[in-house]
Amino acid sequence: MWNNIERFKKFAKASLLLCSVYMELASFNGSRRELFAAEMHLKNSLKQAVNFSETQEYRDLQACLDEVKKRLDAISNVSQL
Repeated sequence: MWNNIERFKKFAKASLLLCSVYMELASFNGSRRELFAAEMHLKNSLKQAVNFSETQEYRDLQACLDEVKKRLDAISNVSQL
């Protein structure tokens, strides 16, 4: 998969859907567990997909990871109050 652009694109699309579900679940229950799962999945995917770093799909995965990190930071800041 990591050598085939079409497979990567399908994988990236599925990963974005999965991570959006993780973020939705986290917003309902306020849990960080789902966000950590999304973060781990995205980090590993991006690391393995470095050959496709010039694609829009790669940038979309990176943007999703940035959003997950932002939400984790927000939850951490709220819990510290």
